[in-house]
Amino acid sequence: MWSDPAEAYVTAWTSNYDAFINDADISFAPPVTKGMVDCTAVVHVDCQSDPIDELTVQFYDGDPDIAVVPIGPPHVLTNLQPCDAVPVVQEVDFTGNVEKTVFVVLDPGGAIEEYNEENNKASAYYNHTTSGEWVEGWALISLPLIPGSFAPEDCLDDVAAIQPMIYRLMSFEQGVGYLTYGLDWTLMEMEKGYWLRLEAAVTEEMYDGTPKTDDMTLPLPVGWILVPVPFNADIHDADVMFTDGVEIKSHAEAAAAGWLAANFFGWGNAADAYFEVPAADMFLRPWNSYWLHTSAAGISLIMPAP
Repeated sequence: MWSDPAEAYVTAWTSNYDAFINDADISFAPPVTKGMVDCTAVVHVDCQSDPIDELTVQFYDGDPDIAVVPIGPPHVLTNLQPCDAVPVVQEVDFTGNVEKTVFVVLDPGGAIEEYNEENNKASAYYNHTTSGEWVEGWALISLPLIPGSFAPEDCLDDVAAIQPMIYRLMSFEQGVGYLTYGLDWTLMEMEKGYWLRLEAAVTEEMYDGTPKTDDMTLPLPVGWILVPVPFNADIHDADVMFTDGVEIKSHAEAAAAGWLAANFFGWGNAADAYFEVPAADMFLRPWNSYWLHTSAAGISLIMPAP
């Protein structure tokens, strides 16, 4: 029988199903319980796919092709329709200052034949920085979450477990000076920075609390102020703005206008020395507070919520 020499061979997919996930579909929420972070993965169904009766989703600590370390039990999604985008939430343990790459795999057992098998795995990196780690000595601190109780013994319970808090925690007020816990005040505040005297090294795990979701607008006195970081996230110096009520300027612009100093001053607890932001570090970081000097009256700092 004659055969056409131009005859070509192709592979025809018989599957009518496809679910997929991308790296950008994975996100992390600030913790509200010590060390525990919610990881959300949005699972998509291709718009050309048939409905999928059942799809398994599994989270992993690291790449499961290298070492299989499941996080939590499998999540089973049912009755998925074309063009669906379904969020799946898994609590991940980040106790301490831990960084992880979380992988999410769709249909890890290969129960569904899909017309695209290459889009079933995605990953995202998260650096959990919600613990305060300090050595013996002084530390400049602030609160990264809105606590259920503003009592220092509740917000800093790991510190309170190794030493008394009274007389060892101080705030600062321009024109007044240092104010001491137990003498001048009894409750901490979100929008204040503090000096903390530590008698031994300690890791302060995150207390139960609620993330602050609105920007912090902090009036600045002429002189010095301890600026807190009331968020559970690093804040880039370039994102911090300043206003005189008429204009809004970046830190560099505000400094050039003579409103305030060009740098924040942080305290390196382990180094027992000051450092400058943005000169030595580009970020204002959770659990820390920073000195800032203001020269002009009527200036406010605007720190954006992450």
